[in-house]
Amino acid sequence: MKTIEEFPLKLQESNVVEIPYDTRILSVKSQEDSLSLYGLVLDTKEEKIDKYDFRFYDTGENINIDIIDYTYMGCVQMRKSMIHVFSKQIYDGILGEL
Repeated sequence: MKTIEEFPLKLQESNVVEIPYDTRILSVKSQEDSLSLYGLVLDTKEEKIDKYDFRFYDTGENINIDIIDYTYMGCVQMRKSMIHVFSKQIYDGILGEL
């Protein structure tokens, strides 16, 4: 069965998130003081997982990693800040290309 699922995120520089295998990442949105990842889960009975590293940076914040290899997902407003969201899939503990 296909469903759209919500995965909570922490407002910190890096979040490693496990989501069901072959989930289509849709967006990251803010609700009050929290962030959530939304994904289209193609098979709710799938036991395998994918891991993603999500990075959050405020406008003007110094970025200390090679962010070019990450996919820009857009920005969300948290309080008075605009937070820019990047993602990258992790393969066997190694950050890989999406």
